[in-house]
Amino acid sequence: MPPLALASSLPPASRLSPLPQCPQKYPAIRSAPQREQYKAVFCDQLAEYRELRGRLRAARRALGELDALMSRAPRRAPRWERVSNGEQWEPQPGLSLLEKQERCNYLRKKLLHIKSRIREYDHAAPESSVCF
Repeated sequence: MPPLALASSLPPASRLSPLPQCPQKYPAIRSAPQREQYKAVFCDQLAEYRELRGRLRAARRALGELDALMSRAPRRAPRWERVSNGEQWEPQPGLSLLEKQERCNYLRKKLLHIKSRIREYDHAAPESSVCF
């Protein structure tokens, strides 16, 4: 099984549980203090998103290198058979690649939602307001 196919073969039960819906948790902004709260959440979540996205890129790059290495190895080589059978696969502690990807996707949607709420408020607010 190719390395990138591992994630798609995981059972649905191992996937991240759905997180709260953004529209319900982050309704339209009604005041400047609420806007500042949304902005603080946005900045905090953006830092996590960028870090997670960087880790995912590094993991994809490593998987691509491993895939290239495996494609160059003779098919009957004992090491290739051990690696392709998963004998040398040792998962790292923490979130799996699939869980990281799902978290990254969720954060992206959440950030887009919060940003749109802030922009809606800024558009409806008087001209003296600071735009996001």
